[in-house]
Amino acid sequence: MHTEHNYKTMAYEAFGLTIGSDMVIPELVKSESSRWDIHVRRGPVFYRLKGIEEDGYKCAMTANEAYLEWKIVGRFAILNGKHITVDPAPGVDESVIRVPLLGMVMAVALMQRGLLVLHGSVLGMGKTAVAFLGDKGFGKSTLAAALYARGHRLISDDILAITASSAKRPRVWPAFPQFKLWPEVIPSIFGLKAEELPRVHPEAEKRILTVAERFERQVLPLSRIYILDAGPCARIESLPPQEALMEIIKNSYLARFSDQADRSAEALQLRGCSNLLKFASVFRLIHCFSLSKLEELVEMVEEHAGTATHSTRGLQRRVVEEPVSVPEAASSSAGSAQP
Repeated sequence: MHTEHNYKTMAYEAFGLTIGSDMVIPELVKSESSRWDIHVRRGPVFYRLKGIEEDGYKCAMTANEAYLEWKIVGRFAILNGKHITVDPAPGVDESVIRVPLLGMVMAVALMQRGLLVLHGSVLGMGKTAVAFLGDKGFGKSTLAAALYARGHRLISDDILAITASSAKRPRVWPAFPQFKLWPEVIPSIFGLKAEELPRVHPEAEKRILTVAERFERQVLPLSRIYILDAGPCARIESLPPQEALMEIIKNSYLARFSDQADRSAEALQLRGCSNLLKFASVFRLIHCFSLSKLEELVEMVEEHAGTATHSTRGLQRRVVEEPVSVPEAASSSAGSAQP
């Protein structure tokens, strides 16, 4: 028997775009707009392209069409950067669906819209954006959260959506107000109990910290990129152009789809990576991954970037002045121009 589902479409704002969704997406900032740049809806997803399949994951994509599937989560179709169809696996919780939806699926939609998409964390520091890239587990979110706790503004913790042309400074679009942090980091930086925060995924240790203040809603020019790396002593080194380009490509979402993306999609992302180097300075930030050294590392980054907040309160600051919640509506300053 066929059952009709009447889902209410809600509007949200992220990456300078209005997102209409048949699913509730509490991670995103709500919007009052009735016009959507991206529409997320439930529905059947059927593959029309040949792709790859490995360990319960499938992927097939061109410049304007993509299909992603995780066997235990469901299928996703992304078309022209405007339409995302979600076909959940039987019995899967929506909180699980939202993990790839707000990660790799959204990254593909942004790439289809012509944006350069990098994986990392980015903050508003002073009048510009400062990004932190690096391999998984190298402390991108931890360092960004520590800098946030000292008074800087969160732009994104996961996806960096960048307008990168050859003629203008690259601009970073605000994502949504949350950090994904390891449990041991949260009390050290914020003085909060990690067990009181929701998990990123029911089987994951990382927790979600939603922040209600100092979420940067302006589009900011990207001035600096720090590539995190491991070493016994903390230091910052300038990277020569060729090495900097390779690091940026390595930390792009393109690298995750290098076996599936067609040549036009690949060329667009590579061109964006190259354009970054015309305006943004790239450095290698070497550190020893110690929480006891985190405040010292934060101060070093602030001094190097010339954005010290002169905070005397250390890392453990109040995150919000009221209970943690997502703002009800996005500020009109989120950027009138659409990427």
